Amino acid sequence: MKIAIVDDDKEKSEELKGFIVRYCLEHGKKAHIVEFADGIDIVSDYAADYDIVFLGIVMKHLDGIKTAKLIRDMDSKVVLAFVSDDSSYAVHGYSVGATSFMVRPISFEVFEEEFARCIEKAEGGQTKYLVLSTDKGMDRLELDKIVFIESQSHNIIINTTEKLYNAHETMRSLEARLPKEQFMRCNHCYIVNLLHVKGVHGEYALLDGGELKVSRSRRKEFIESWTKYV
Repeated sequence: MKIAIVDDDKEKSEELKGFIVRYCLEHGKKAHIVEFADGIDIVSDYAADYDIVFLGIVMKHLDGIKTAKLIRDMDSKVVLAFVSDDSSYAVHGYSVGATSFMVRPISFEVFEEEFARCIEKAEGGQTKYLVLSTDKGMDRLELDKIVFIESQSHNIIINTTEKLYNAHETMRSLEARLPKEQFMRCNHCYIVNLLHVKGVHGEYALLDGGELKVSRSRRKEFIESWTKYV
């Protein structure tokens, strides 16, 4: 899991981090924890690749509620959890779809129960993503929305159901990071998401709104992989 802690109180942030580490050790989980001292710090360069974000409420530049609203605008999937000294903010926390609102002082037993709920939600509704460097910065692409990837004059273009992305990566490295049961090359220049293949007619794989040529050397393997996937 990738977890963010957003709180301007270093001592409280460290306490929360200690709880997370203890939970992971006792329950066989692994977590990469990133700490932010203010809401403005996480939203100014939000990469939408966190599983869970813990938020304090009162912060100098951008409070936890406003931070959560901005995060939710950029990421509808991330699990949000608030940790506060004041229970009166709870109604605001749940208005942005928070999974948990914990009021200090917090025992490890209380944290353990709430964190388990956060993990269950993060894993239960988990969508698979590809995080990559693009011409705009860092982007998180939902795998099922990728239709195909093409190599065009040394440019790598990701075609999704929503828009195009220019990736700063090679076809080989992308291919290595994609699940082999879902993505396959149909020829030297294209990697296709088998989810979006509607059929294979002769030399072409049919996709919504178009078709891609399947090379003769890859045709048998491509059809077998697509049939197995379907």
